[in-house]
Amino acid sequence: MAGESTVRVGVLADPGIAARLAHSVEDELPGLLRERIDGAHSFTVEVVSHAVPLSPEGEIDLREAATETARDNEWDLTIVVTELPRRSGTRPLVVDAEPALQAAIVSVPALGVIRLRTRVRAAIVRAAAELRMARIPSAPSEDTRVFRTSSRVLGRTRLVLGMIRINRPWRLVPSLSTAMAAAAAASAFGIFYSSIWEMAVSLSQLRLAFISVLAITAMVAWLIVYNRVWERSSAYRSKGQATLYNVVSVLSIGTGVALMYAALYVATVAASLTVISEDFLGTTLGRPAQFSDYLVLSWLSASLGTVAGALGSSAEDDEDIKRATFGHREWERRKVRSETNEPEN
Repeated sequence: MAGESTVRVGVLADPGIAARLAHSVEDELPGLLRERIDGAHSFTVEVVSHAVPLSPEGEIDLREAATETARDNEWDLTIVVTELPRRSGTRPLVVDAEPALQAAIVSVPALGVIRLRTRVRAAIVRAAAELRMARIPSAPSEDTRVFRTSSRVLGRTRLVLGMIRINRPWRLVPSLSTAMAAAAAASAFGIFYSSIWEMAVSLSQLRLAFISVLAITAMVAWLIVYNRVWERSSAYRSKGQATLYNVVSVLSIGTGVALMYAALYVATVAASLTVISEDFLGTTLGRPAQFSDYLVLSWLSASLGTVAGALGSSAEDDEDIKRATFGHREWERRKVRSETNEPEN
């Protein structure tokens, strides 16, 4: 192990966002650890991008990380930075420390979506402090779970937003190429059929918005049901855990579909301006055409196309959809859960 005057801290970060954040603060950590924890010792920090194996329940196997990996690298403290959420009951956890193992877990989703670099740095320092304090005789030696958000509503909101950020739902759009093609083909009817022009301009913006919401909702529901994304609460010991994952799944897929809808709408507007002349549109509507007419006919056409795109998404591979919707660790967790089908804490 390291000499008495130096404390070696190892940071195991999940590949992806967690690793990038950990590497971005690596050079700052030794000084901060010495300043805020123990000025009598120097600290070295080594960041390794490595996914810690999951248990059959889909949880981080911290004991393996703290024993085998720490021993191989001669680390005094081991801190895992993961993309997976951690909770104590219904309260999100940023730091989950196990002094007996001299190891801790920092959960990136619980940090939210803003100032992530600063928050990750503070969480790693907090985790190291908890582990070092446990070595003091007067300090408690049992496992500790710390750094919860003060407000349950704020904490849960931050956790949900953080999980969606980890999932990177914008990656879903390229994976829906078949659905996008079907949606574009259906939207073309709105460009070439004058009856849809007349219908679009006769509808209020509120009704058009309602149709858009229905179309997006239909596609989200189809993707969730057809690709078996919904988590059954019976597979978990805690109903709240299943609810959390399902809420994040709906919002992640909904964000991806909304982005696809926006791209389809922009493409439809461009196509309508190219294909439909202003004079011909005015003749059909019985009044001088305006730019807003192109916007509303494209609006209705994109909504109709999105409904057709939901059916077109059936041709996509469900594994590709899940990989695109969820972060790597969440996809891995779901795969482990589906293979074992055991309850989770």
